[in-house]
Amino acid sequence: PISAPSAASSPEGGRELLYHLQVMFTYLQESEKRAFDTKDFCAAYRDFENLPMNTSVQMDVDEFLNGLFDQLECALRETHQPKLLQSLFGGTVVNQIVSKEGGRKLSERIEPFYVISIEVKSKASVLEGLSQFVEGELLDGDNKYKCEDTQEYVEAVKRCCVDALPPVLILHLKRFEFDFDQMKKMKVNDHCEFPPTINMRPYTVQALEKQQQRARAAGAADFVAAESVDPADTDAEAFSEGYLYQLVGVLVHTGTADSGHYYSFIKERRCAPSSAARGRATGGWLHFNDTLVEWFDEKEIGKCCFGGVEPFIAWDSEGDKHVQRTQVKPNSAYMLFYERVETQRPAPTPATPAAVPDAADESAATAGGARIPSASACDSCASESGDASLLPVYGAEAQRGSARLQASAVSVKVPEHIARTVWVENMQFLHDRYVIDPLHFDCLQRIVALALEQPAAAQPQPELQLESARQPAA
Repeated sequence: PISAPSAASSPEGGRELLYHLQVMFTYLQESEKRAFDTKDFCAAYRDFENLPMNTSVQMDVDEFLNGLFDQLECALRETHQPKLLQSLFGGTVVNQIVSKEGGRKLSERIEPFYVISIEVKSKASVLEGLSQFVEGELLDGDNKYKCEDTQEYVEAVKRCCVDALPPVLILHLKRFEFDFDQMKKMKVNDHCEFPPTINMRPYTVQALEKQQQRARAAGAADFVAAESVDPADTDAEAFSEGYLYQLVGVLVHTGTADSGHYYSFIKERRCAPSSAARGRATGGWLHFNDTLVEWFDEKEIGKCCFGGVEPFIAWDSEGDKHVQRTQVKPNSAYMLFYERVETQRPAPTPATPAAVPDAADESAATAGGARIPSASACDSCASESGDASLLPVYGAEAQRGSARLQASAVSVKVPEHIARTVWVENMQFLHDRYVIDPLHFDCLQRIVALALEQPAAAQPQPELQLESARQPAA
């Protein structure tokens, strides 16, 4: 992963990126403009050589995300929420070496993760990729494992399985690989489906160990491969244990391995538009493509994100007619975002602090659009609301999912100087917009016309006013 700039080489020890991230989310919430210019944010992001991002060069989004999280993690260490990213996106995997005979654990090591990378080549669905992720590799022949206690070489299985799941699960689909025959990087355009909900329990170390115990109880002497795991767990059981996840975001790459473009589909979790009432697509999904933001029908996710081939009509000069052929789709899903499904909780009454410090203050920092209240701010919130249980909760409470954050998803407080800058631009933008807007100009014209069309009888006549003024009072 890319290391964040040190305190000696970056202003305020890398907090510049955190500040510009805060500015970006403030504009996304408060601005009336159609899009936000990320020029300053890109300048604050540093590569492994501590240089600003080169926006003219295509960058793998998985590498970018890992670098962004690494730099934000370093910046958050100076705040009162150093584990914010881990509490939302961080999980752990366990690397095990299990003996083939008897299934005894020979070695075990736990590692943290933000993203799980799975294979999509020759995989019909993401579930097959997850099964391969936990399947493991057989160590036999000259590659046998040497036991540390007995110093013997034994046949074993080396595998990686999920130990702890985060509230927000990010899956990276390996769409790029290096072709050693052509000696260049190639894009994998295979058709690979992904479900709207995923039960992650079959891919956890707890489920695999239980499966191994059942196999030994049934008389199996050797290690049972992970591919024999039965994923037929009911959604109700997975939901109650926190293993059920729903799809909330898809990042799509269109193009080749050398050049391309990224855009995304995101589910709006706070409202679901009605096609009958608003004439928009059902499902509450939005399409984000540069400055374009539009409603998106989730029924089209398979067509737009699964990859594979698509039919098209071409002219056959030999047959002198139009024929149907197939071509590889240039667009396919590259990253998937799943959120843990939680029971619906009533939205807590949001506490309003008197002031929210910005990212330059060590008492608070903002990442991913979430406000991180400081201890002093929390105390003032508790005194104003009268109930500390109504305060927004992060950290340990987020381990059960992001549903609690969604339930209180309201407009968050932002630093005053950033909000003032945004609204100065808003007023100028609205002024320029409405001056040339035909509907607004027509409305003003009608108001002025109505004021000029008052009946003459309703206005006092000057002669009568002068005569009454000359008469003495009785």
